[in-house]
Amino acid sequence: MTNTRNYGLDCLRIFAMCLITSIHFLCYTDIHITESMPFYNKAFIHILHTFNNCFIDIFVMVSGYFLCKKDFSINRITKLWLQVLTINLIVATFCLIFTSNSFNINKLIRSLFPITTASYWYIISYFLLILISPLYNRYLCILPKEKFKKIIMTTSCILFFIQLNPFFNSTIYIGDDTGIVWFSYMYILGAYIRIYDLPKHNIWIGIGIAAAILIFLFRWFNFIAPSSVKLLHNDSLPTMLVSIGLFLLVNKINIKGKKIKQIIGYMSSAALCVYLIQEQAFFRMLFWHFIDPHRFENTPYFIISWFFAQVSLWIFALIVYNIYLLLHKIFLLKIENSITEKIKLLIY
Repeated sequence: MTNTRNYGLDCLRIFAMCLITSIHFLCYTDIHITESMPFYNKAFIHILHTFNNCFIDIFVMVSGYFLCKKDFSINRITKLWLQVLTINLIVATFCLIFTSNSFNINKLIRSLFPITTASYWYIISYFLLILISPLYNRYLCILPKEKFKKIIMTTSCILFFIQLNPFFNSTIYIGDDTGIVWFSYMYILGAYIRIYDLPKHNIWIGIGIAAAILIFLFRWFNFIAPSSVKLLHNDSLPTMLVSIGLFLLVNKINIKGKKIKQIIGYMSSAALCVYLIQEQAFFRMLFWHFIDPHRFENTPYFIISWFFAQVSLWIFALIVYNIYLLLHKIFLLKIENSITEKIKLLIY
């Protein structure tokens, strides 16, 4: 039985990481729409905001789709932890070599303990998700379709009722949009698509397009009151529908050409590195100060500065990822296997 790689999932990973860069492009440089901005720059920012919040939903759905039929692996957890630590230290070393004035003892300590110091909020939630995923997988794969569907529908109603009800504080009851509750929900949704699929993909894609247009119009015409901004976060119904539409649209892409497949597979493997380098304490400050899109916000070069940020981050991420692969081959694999065996002895 041949195990054919799903390059649609690889494209989704790459796309999700480009969305993360877009979020950081706006929030880490504190870009806001102003009256003096040209029409096309305003439209571009609204388009970015329309899709940016989908990145968490897409990435976690991909994880649910991919992991729901896989056995639990301690090695997967060990490898993730070592990868985060190693990439963090590689980037910190680059920054200290080329800009020694960026040295800060607090940032250095955070570089040594990126997970325990909460330097990477996404990795912490993802780490927890991997730990509890065997519990989900054990039951999801044997659930009858109708019962599985009822669980998703019931959970959806509860989550969105809490979010929309003014008498509930959703952060208290289900956490924020980066919490393990929402991660679990999207993981289960991705698992359902893998196990049973969703009928009538074109309808779901159409609903996703309609939801994206709705979000764009809400933002463009300032229909968003401060109390309803939550409706457009990644843990909202409109954003979830956009995410599902994008997932189904891109997941079924038929990639042709051996060279293109190799490039997509390579970039997908390095996708997490794109996120890690952006959240690295030293690099984040230096990079976005260098990009500084404020210089171009009233010119056509604003969109070009966004494109330049995307390309330069991917190039640097691929360089860092190759260094990581080299170190993994030289000694990290031995450390990884050693830690895994010790954990197995403690557990079993």
